[in-house]
Amino acid sequence: MFPKALRGLSPCFIFIFLAASFSPAAAFQSFDEFIKSGSADRHVRIQATVDPPQAASGSSFKLILSISIDEGWHIYSLNEPSEGEPVASRIQMAESPFLAQGKWSEQESQVTFDGVLERVVQMHLKSAEFVRNFLIPDPLAPGTYPISGTLVFRACDNRVCTLPHELTFRTLVQVDE
Repeated sequence: MFPKALRGLSPCFIFIFLAASFSPAAAFQSFDEFIKSGSADRHVRIQATVDPPQAASGSSFKLILSISIDEGWHIYSLNEPSEGEPVASRIQMAESPFLAQGKWSEQESQVTFDGVLERVVQMHLKSAEFVRNFLIPDPLAPGTYPISGTLVFRACDNRVCTLPHELTFRTLVQVDE
């Protein structure tokens, strides 16, 4: 039943001895390991493109953000729900010579029950696409100009959500005469 060395000892003492024998480091992940294991970088990727890639001063182009999301994970829509904590994804643009036209549009999101928030929300599974029109001011000298920004989001898997996370994007626009 018990090893000879433990016979005659109280069950309470045996429990304390066994509990103290296990290192907490072996039983639990460190905070850094926990953060890395749930890192949104591992579950969400972003690619920015423009259409058309070349345009003249005074014309417009579309900035397209294509998001790929790992199986079993989701991000929230750009639309803020009417109740509770703010969870909507958002896009912050860096300064550029281009003028934003209208609001961001997004592919249709799914209205689904979220196990983490315990309510129905708008979310994107597997992929998302966000699009916004930009005007090239006239006059703008011909050349290649960057357009960049940050997608701020939370990646969730219906059990846990990452803290708000940022992914940067950058692409180039060729301005012709």
